Amino acid sequence: MLTGAIPSKVAYSPAVVDDLATPTDVLEVDAPRCGQDCYGSNSCMSFAYDAAKGQCMKYGGNYFGNFQNHSGKRYPMDIPLYTRPMYFFNLSHALDRGYRMDREAGLCYKVTNGNASHDEAETVCSNDQARLLAIQTTTQLNAILDYINSTNAESNFPLHVAGSGPEMTYFNTKPIPDTLFSVNGTIAPGNCTQLTSTGLSNGLCLDTLSFVCAY
Repeated sequence: MLTGAIPSKVAYSPAVVDDLATPTDVLEVDAPRCGQDCYGSNSCMSFAYDAAKGQCMKYGGNYFGNFQNHSGKRYPMDIPLYTRPMYFFNLSHALDRGYRMDREAGLCYKVTNGNASHDEAETVCSNDQARLLAIQTTTQLNAILDYINSTNAESNFPLHVAGSGPEMTYFNTKPIPDTLFSVNGTIAPGNCTQLTSTGLSNGLCLDTLSFVCAY
């Protein structure tokens, strides 16, 4: 079991196994050693530790956002480790790459200035083992808008974020809530989701814009 304070560069939450991918490695070690191994590895972005089984499951990507609002209910962040497997996200890698963590909104993201199409932006994000930001709630939408406005970067609008296809879905799977769209552009196969100063909108996937990556 972990002892002492959780480092400030670690985001953690109760793990839901179904929301995690196949681990890159599974070790039979205690929790401190699990964290040390992940923290010291450039290939370990996150890990889950199951105290009941004494198993350390290491991952090359981040699944923190998958269960932040699992079943519509946000898990408390201070649940004791022994009550269920815990999932830890190695924030040090993300922070070193210029990402910022907004714990209230459940986001770890980076606004990238540049000219890229939707596909090109997704490729840049994947190089960080991240993806384009999938804005799923009004809380997340307001948080990212507030941040951009606070940095006087309004000139970056619009920006590429996750969402594409004739029905505007996240990575072609889950529909994006209509309430997040402030402007309803023409819905077409060649359109992708863009973040404007007032909310989401539909724009051309081939537009060369700045974009937002997220873990």
